[in-house]
Amino acid sequence: MTAPAPTEAAFATTTGFDRRELRDVAAMIARLLAAPEAFDPPPSWLFEHQISPFRRTVAALRAHGGAILTLPVGTGKTYVALAVGQAVGGGPIAVVAPAILADQWNRVARSLGLAISFRSHEAMSRGHAAPAGALVVIDESHRFRTPTTRRYRTLAPQLTGRRTLLLTATPVVNRLADLGAQLRLATRDDTLRLEGVPSLTEALAAGPAPAALNRLVISGQRPATGIPLRRPTRIIDWGRDDPDLEMVVRAVDRLRLAREPAIAALIRTSFYRALASSPAALIAGLRRYRRLLAHAADARRGGHRLNRAAIRAVIGADPDQLVWWELLEARSAPVDLAIGDLEALVRLERRLAARQAADGKAGHLLALLADPIPTIVFATAVETVRALRDRLAGTAVGWLTGQRAGIGPLRASRAAVLRGFGPSDLPRGGRPIRLLLATDVAAEGLDLQRAGRIVHYDLPWTSIRLEQRDGRAIRAGSDHAAVEVVRFAVPALLEARLALEAAIDRKRRLPVCLGLAADTAQQVGVGDRLLVRWPEPAGTGWSAGTGAAAVAGFSLADGTGRTGALILGRIGSADWSTDPGVVERALELATDPLGEDRWLHPSAPPAARTAGEPARTLTPPPAVLRSLDEPVSRALADLNGHAVFSDPVPGRVLAVVRAAVSDCRRDRQVAALQDWSETLRFLGRGHTAGEAALIDLVAAGQAAGPEATGPVEGADLVTATLVALIC
Repeated sequence: MTAPAPTEAAFATTTGFDRRELRDVAAMIARLLAAPEAFDPPPSWLFEHQISPFRRTVAALRAHGGAILTLPVGTGKTYVALAVGQAVGGGPIAVVAPAILADQWNRVARSLGLAISFRSHEAMSRGHAAPAGALVVIDESHRFRTPTTRRYRTLAPQLTGRRTLLLTATPVVNRLADLGAQLRLATRDDTLRLEGVPSLTEALAAGPAPAALNRLVISGQRPATGIPLRRPTRIIDWGRDDPDLEMVVRAVDRLRLAREPAIAALIRTSFYRALASSPAALIAGLRRYRRLLAHAADARRGGHRLNRAAIRAVIGADPDQLVWWELLEARSAPVDLAIGDLEALVRLERRLAARQAADGKAGHLLALLADPIPTIVFATAVETVRALRDRLAGTAVGWLTGQRAGIGPLRASRAAVLRGFGPSDLPRGGRPIRLLLATDVAAEGLDLQRAGRIVHYDLPWTSIRLEQRDGRAIRAGSDHAAVEVVRFAVPALLEARLALEAAIDRKRRLPVCLGLAADTAQQVGVGDRLLVRWPEPAGTGWSAGTGAAAVAGFSLADGTGRTGALILGRIGSADWSTDPGVVERALELATDPLGEDRWLHPSAPPAARTAGEPARTLTPPPAVLRSLDEPVSRALADLNGHAVFSDPVPGRVLAVVRAAVSDCRRDRQVAALQDWSETLRFLGRGHTAGEAALIDLVAAGQAAGPEATGPVEGADLVTATLVALIC
């Protein structure tokens, strides 16, 4: 039986203070955790749900130089980004996005009367320069989650000293380090120093993500209206109706493939993956691999062996799967392939070719498409798209892959194909398209609002791909009140070998590590949740809890005028912690009105207190304050003495700078001494990925001098002041 909530009089008698005072301190701590907002008026074309993310992003760019905007798919990140560019810019907005999104970015910018300069991700991969502009917007920024790629290494140095906004609905793909790599493009590694985070890289590597990350990761919610509902209607298990599936799987099982088990497993997985897509995809994979084996046989006769890079190029590893290859070091090391597999591969290929016309999975799709609902079918393999196009010959079917596009058997431009599902009317003479077959090249960023159904013919390796695919149709401006989502399940025989659906479910929970909800439609961090619960002093609606708990809020300062916050929580006799989950739960428990023995310590009365009203301060026991000494001292020591740069600054660079400082002192060159002192100070702080790259160039003797990185605002030692304490 639930105990009744205590009356105001009973509560005051038991605890020595009233609920309002307790809420004052809880609201103060919640406000310390909440992300700051700028006061810039939003442009008239933003919707209500976009205004808070707009203001938070502007505040983040001004305070930290960079941020990542991670609104749910289909809620208008493009419009928010352009509004931010208008607020913080001056001149055109530089946009770096996938090439397929160029028309869309230009169309939206023109409609708002804004100027942008565009450069594609693909151009970055070819080593081209980033576009000019006061603000750089990197759309689909999760494609820049791997620092070793050429696109990352090309772009990073060009962002030094430039405000940078990253856009993605899916900031984490495989691990928290994905987010860290993106943020290092836009912000320094120690940018959250005054929020108690000396190194973003280390904090994300250790996990869980700190609550202060909401200063840089701007999240939001899907609006209640204006976006169609997602209506999952069926999961089609096509494997039950395919009598030959087990035969093909067992044949792949028997292949030896390679002497090294890890390499054999990767090749075998690529075959299972292709089979899950279509017989055509597996046939193409087998043919590529047969050619590789023939090449390996020739190489062996010549005294050579293949390396990992050659194998990866042939089996065409999914980009979301490349983390597996990263685990296999020494790519140039030779690999022994099983040349004896050739005969078995030929037999398997012939069997597949004979049964391709009786593909049961394609039969299920044809039955599904009997109605007139405009549909987008996503497949992972190019060969699957081609096979389905040929199977549907005679109908106006649009198709789109990474290299080509067309309508039926004829080639066409991407723009002409996409216009069939886009927000604008068809041009004169344009052919209506009821069905679009596409690889994941069409899964990012595009507005395809005419679609009333999304079909996941193949499942990708990550949950974010599913979200991105659905988001092409489940977005503002849709022609439909609800969008049907159909998923083809992985047959049990293949799922046992691929664990594909298990991987999707596991990665769907990754946003929780950031303090976000697993449901990307409700991306709200810990600070926001607390602010909703304790928005202002006064009011009721308490929830009961049990157990002793305490929360302490400290204001941090370093003498530059900037301030931050350090929040510590403790439950029972455990140590004080900055873990967002511990802080959130401790605040719930500490504000439970059914408990006893509480103390308030509001060092600064909340703004909501009326003028002249005395602030109640109930002194906590000395033991409670003493318990805070060690964690706070440890946090300050970490902030003031931590080696925040994840890779040590090369000794050669430090030696050059120190020698220059010494010479300037000896010769009394005051101005030069100030410049070199700032450079030395800069080297001891955290850096963006671009700054780190420039330092490496200096160390290698390929740059004029470390002063090329530019000075940064210096900072005194960080100090902490107790602001609020609830025990």
